[in-house]
Amino acid sequence: MSEKILGWLSDRDPVMELTLHSCWGMEANIITYGAIIKNLEAPDRNGMMADVILGQDTLEGYLTNPSASGALIFNLSGGKEKDILKHKMKLNTEFYTPVRNDRIPTGEIRHVRGTKLDFTSCRLLSEVLDGQFGLDHNFVLGRDYGLAGELWDDYSGRKMEVYTDCPGIQIYTGNHFDGKTRGKQGAYYEPYAGICFETQEFPNAVNVKHFPDCIVKKNTTFTTRTAYKFCVF
Repeated sequence: MSEKILGWLSDRDPVMELTLHSCWGMEANIITYGAIIKNLEAPDRNGMMADVILGQDTLEGYLTNPSASGALIFNLSGGKEKDILKHKMKLNTEFYTPVRNDRIPTGEIRHVRGTKLDFTSCRLLSEVLDGQFGLDHNFVLGRDYGLAGELWDDYSGRKMEVYTDCPGIQIYTGNHFDGKTRGKQGAYYEPYAGICFETQEFPNAVNVKHFPDCIVKKNTTFTTRTAYKFCVF
């Protein structure tokens, strides 16, 4: 592991950037401001390394753009493609939680069969993301730790697998990007520039009795486990 000062906060506290190396060739840069994963480099089928997450190059980019400091947004092409339309995805779930117009779940749990949300088999994202529709949906998982979803990029040969013990996973395809959000290396992120796999409790679970309990009671410890696994094909 190595570290360096990325920048300074207004109170003059330093923000460090830590670089972690794996024996399989991957590299992650994590900053001490919100524990943000700033860079995640993974090899393609030819062994060429590239950063597979969207974000910012500088601390200032994260301080002035709060939306850039949230969940990991993946693009497995490593910057070779401006969007994830050529990516393929499969989810290990048959159900999702429908929402109202304000994006709050209604309390219903609905089958994905016959909808654009059916990823029970490997599916090209361009079949779903048509300029009028974007994914921003919570899918229902089991409570046991296991495979929740898979993502492929044929161009690079990179594949990502997501494992979790959370009851839900929010799939989000960067629908809010409008070509005005500036990211790494001066790139401007457009709709569908990347995809999130956010493992979670169900949104609105505190108000829906039949959703899995999301309340952490006093003097108890909450733990959860999520893993992102990368390989090539």
